[in-house]
Amino acid sequence: NAVAAMLVEDDNIDEIRDNARRRGEDKVRQQLGAEIVASKIEVVEENKPGSDKRRLGIVLAIACVAAIALALGLVFGLSSDDTEPTLVSFESRVPTAQLEPTQAPSLFPSSQPSFATAPPTQQETLLRNSLIRQVAIETSGAEYFSGSNSTRQDALDWMINEDVLTVSNTTESIIKERYIVTLAYLSMTGELLTLPNKFLSANLTTCEWGSDINPARQQPFIQCDDDGRVTSLHFREAGLIGTFLHELGALERLQFFDFASNGMSGHLPTELGDLTNLVYFDISLNNIDGILPTEFDKMVSLQALHLFWNPNLGGVLPSSFSRLQSLQVQGTNLTDLQNICGPGNMGGFFLSNCFEDDVECTCCQVCCTAALDFELCGPPNAP
Repeated sequence: NAVAAMLVEDDNIDEIRDNARRRGEDKVRQQLGAEIVASKIEVVEENKPGSDKRRLGIVLAIACVAAIALALGLVFGLSSDDTEPTLVSFESRVPTAQLEPTQAPSLFPSSQPSFATAPPTQQETLLRNSLIRQVAIETSGAEYFSGSNSTRQDALDWMINEDVLTVSNTTESIIKERYIVTLAYLSMTGELLTLPNKFLSANLTTCEWGSDINPARQQPFIQCDDDGRVTSLHFREAGLIGTFLHELGALERLQFFDFASNGMSGHLPTELGDLTNLVYFDISLNNIDGILPTEFDKMVSLQALHLFWNPNLGGVLPSSFSRLQSLQVQGTNLTDLQNICGPGNMGGFFLSNCFEDDVECTCCQVCCTAALDFELCGPPNAP
């Protein structure tokens, strides 16, 4: 532009034009003419009055156009989500192969949490009821459901009609143990019952039924493992009456069986010998009669056996009980105590009944006789 301005002021411009024409450089002539015309226009425009205002107007017009374009870009870049619009960033125009899309965090959940599950279909309900009935019959035996006043039928009816946690895909082991605890509650409760009132709450698990602490034992009434399987029954001084159920022998993972100081009576079921994981067995201070089942010999994990003060309980202690760490049989009619004093004796704490002269137990630390302090051999408050 500066060269063009100089050419305008040059008085020899015509001579230069003539020389260019003579050389036939049409291209140079056209370029030079354009530059001259542009320079003249610029000079004239600059010298016109009000040119500054026009330039300002042009600048403002350009600014307005730019603002409008920016506003349109923002409007069309809005997210299609009506609830939470999000401006489209520069990165959103990058191909997805180069940039992972991200979602802005929301202060509110997309939907409200639901605490209700969809009601089961008719097919699922039929499958559930059939499964519960099958498990109950296999656990108790079909002969126990023939009578109209069967407690086992009552337990089955509660499971089918009241229980809301058992569904069609609940494992058979969980159903079985829930049925057994339900049956025990219905058949062994008495007027002096001290079990928590949340037993048989339809919306609680079997473990939650007995989660309260038994003050006589300082342990929960029922304890379970991580799979929800029953491992402990601490029902000491719970006001229970009745007989021990053979179904209790189906609690496969049971380790602690404490029904001491209740009003239980009758024979001990042979099925209790199936509790091969049992570590502690205490039925002292009840009214158990009959013979100690020989099947108890199968309790290979047993470490403590407390049978004391069941005067009508008799039988012979198997030699395998020599491995026990604690054996208390005073106040019973168990005989042949010398069987536990064999080579496998581990030196546990053994209390025997020596009220009769012919009782022999060379490995018993305490022999309870009529002359001995009754505080040790009598009914204790704790095992």
